[in-house]
Amino acid sequence: MKIKLLLVISLNLILLSFVFRTIYPLHFSPQPLFFSDLIGKPLFLPLWLIFLSGVGNIILLFLISQKLFLKKYVLILPLIYNLSFWPDYLIAGGSNYPFLLFFLLLFGLGYLFFTEQAKKGLILMLVGFFVLIYSSFLMLITLLLLIAGLNFSPAVAGSKNISKSFVFLLFLLMPLLLLILINLSAFQNIFQRDIKFFSDPGLINNTNVFQGEGRDAGLFGLVKISENKYLNLSKEAVNKSIKNILPSTYFTPQEKLLNFSFTPPIMVGFLIPAFLGLYLVLKNGKQRKYLLLSLILLMPSFLSKNSLDLNRLLIFFPVILLLISLGLINLYENKRKILLGIIIFLVLFQLVGTLFDLGSREYPRFERYFIFTNFEIS
Repeated sequence: MKIKLLLVISLNLILLSFVFRTIYPLHFSPQPLFFSDLIGKPLFLPLWLIFLSGVGNIILLFLISQKLFLKKYVLILPLIYNLSFWPDYLIAGGSNYPFLLFFLLLFGLGYLFFTEQAKKGLILMLVGFFVLIYSSFLMLITLLLLIAGLNFSPAVAGSKNISKSFVFLLFLLMPLLLLILINLSAFQNIFQRDIKFFSDPGLINNTNVFQGEGRDAGLFGLVKISENKYLNLSKEAVNKSIKNILPSTYFTPQEKLLNFSFTPPIMVGFLIPAFLGLYLVLKNGKQRKYLLLSLILLMPSFLSKNSLDLNRLLIFFPVILLLISLGLINLYENKRKILLGIIIFLVLFQLVGTLFDLGSREYPRFERYFIFTNFEIS
């Protein structure tokens, strides 16, 4: 099994190097670690550490599979991750989110370990939680909401040990809260930089325009009720929420990786098992509650200025991986050979097409969008 895992990692490194060669020197704007930004001495993740995070994610998905699935299925999660170019593009672009995903998976692995090996599980959760909250303000918000939700989950409700461990995790917040109180002005700048949803001038400008037109037409009272910033914010929140969970976001090139690529985040061939996995989870009461709780992972993307942010949305990727895996396992166990054959054909066909597209068309696309810029994605 270890040899097979090494083969999966080797394939991932080959695909990653292919993507890196294609998009270089395009990169994301360097994002300082949260705690370092607070104290005014920004620290940035080196590219080699982000690169290692990608390999680490495959290993952690393998370990998570060992806790969730039978032995013969443990390579499904890392293999599907490997066949997606989504993480590869972000790693090649120097995004912090593959690094954050690693520690989110570590936190999740610790949670899975906790019921059997409490000490080992708690250590993994502590490490994951600590690195995430000190590295990213958005992950601090996300994890606090996630922990609050987990405290009401069916598994935790009957386990005082896990609930107590969450209280212990919150003690790790104390130094960070102290840093925030000491550096309030720096924290306000970080807040305004990372949370763009409530500060989008377009929403306010549109509201003012509609209200102005209504005043000119003598309908100011009606327009004030039908067009105000609170109603428009609510509409925008609903639109963003829907867009962040639409299948087209993940299985088609509708949303551009690094703002230019035609490569879909996930191969469309995995759409069938994803829907099947979703159906199976929704049928199971306990799993359904965990799925609803996992929507908290959409928070960083939801709080971005754009309708969605594929960079931030990477932390929701493991949820989709699990749904696809459950669907594939169900098809295999029910001997749906024809459907499995169709899925394999679609994935391989699209993989070959994507590799050809990367080699022959991606760089001209990249030049068209970024040739007159500093190759930096904000």
